[in-house]
Amino acid sequence: MFANNLYTLMKKIIYIIGFLGSVALTGGVTFKLLHMPGAHELFIIGYLTLCLVFIPLWASDRLKGGISEVPAEKWKLILGVISSIILGAAGLFKIMYLQGADWLLILGVIVFAVGFLPLFFFTLYKRSVS
Repeated sequence: MFANNLYTLMKKIIYIIGFLGSVALTGGVTFKLLHMPGAHELFIIGYLTLCLVFIPLWASDRLKGGISEVPAEKWKLILGVISSIILGAAGLFKIMYLQGADWLLILGVIVFAVGFLPLFFFTLYKRSVS
């Protein structure tokens, strides 16, 4: 009973972090489009919260409890998280005009296109055949 309550609390905290990160990111983008002060900081906080806090926490929760024992499902989730973190960092580097953004973008797209997408379509095909 107690472990179930802790698990529910953990899931609520993870989703609250995701919500706050997405609100901060959306606010940062809106402020940036309107050229308002504080846009840069709000954008960075939102991006980092989503990419470096929410996505890994959500993925670890999915790996521990909700995902099947099929290796393709686990690798699909792992490669999706890695590509989203790399692409998130590339987007942040692009917005901040930092060096290496192009290479991060290329690496993220390669991981997504060569790693995640084939596993995604493979698992979709396996589900439709079964």
